[in-house]
Amino acid sequence: MQTPIHFPLPSDAEHVEHARRTIREAWDVLTTSPPDTFLGRKSYEPFPKERLDSGDGLGDANDHDR
Repeated sequence: MQTPIHFPLPSDAEHVEHARRTIREAWDVLTTSPPDTFLGRKSYEPFPKERLDSGDGLGDANDHDR
């Protein structure tokens, strides 16, 4: 019979239990929340295009979009 080369410490069991508890919590969150893919949902409104006054020498905003 082979002699084990690893002797588990009491803290190992605590770490395993903590990992299992974390996985259970994550599983609960993932199974209760519906997935959100952001498809078709606007999360912001785009800035309006600004028309600059041609009399002030700055030109049109379209000149800066190129």
